[in-house]
Amino acid sequence: MRGKRSASPWVLLALAALFGALWVRSLYVGDVLAFFPGGEGRLQVIASSDGRLCIFFSNIRFGAERSWTALHVAGDDPQLFADHLEQHHLRVWPTTPSWLPQSSTFPADGVLGFSVAASQAGVVGGMPNSQLSYATIPHWAAVALCGLAGPWMLLSPRARRARRREKGLCEQCGYDLRASRDRCPECGAAIQPVG
Repeated sequence: MRGKRSASPWVLLALAALFGALWVRSLYVGDVLAFFPGGEGRLQVIASSDGRLCIFFSNIRFGAERSWTALHVAGDDPQLFADHLEQHHLRVWPTTPSWLPQSSTFPADGVLGFSVAASQAGVVGGMPNSQLSYATIPHWAAVALCGLAGPWMLLSPRARRARRREKGLCEQCGYDLRASRDRCPECGAAIQPVG
C-alpha cells in the first residue's frame, strides 16, 4: 500500500514533464495518435498541435483486422493523417474528412484553448451513422494540473499525517508512539491504527 501511495505523485510529475515536452514539440510539429480499440476497431484519436491536446471519440469502424492497433502520424499538414490511413488501406472517405482541421490548427479555439463539441450524424461522407465528439485542452493546463497535483500529494497535510502514521509517529505532532497505546503522551491526540 505504501508503494502505491508514494508512486502516484511521481507519476503525475513525470506526466507534467511529458506534457511540457509535448507542448514544446506541438509548436513545431503536429502529432496524431490513432487507436482502434474493440473488436470492431473504432477510431479514437489523440492529437497535439499548436499548444493544445485534442481527444477525438468516434463510432467509425475499421473492422476486426484493425482492432486493438495504433497508428502514429507526425507533420504540419492535417491531410497527412487521412493520407496515412489510406496508405494502410484504411480509406473511409474520399477527401479530407470535415472533422479534421483544414489548417494546422485544431477545431474551435474555445475559451482559453478549452473546447468541447460533437458532430451530427453523417460527419464522414458515405457513412450516414458516423459521429465524432472531441475535447481540446491546452498543454499548459495539463502541465499545471499534473505539476501541481503531484507535489500536493507529497506535501499536503493528509500526506504528512499518512507518512507519520506509517512510521509509528503521532499524526498531529510527530512524537514516537511505539511505546504508547491509546493517546499521544506529547499532545494527547488519539492514536489511529495503521492500515
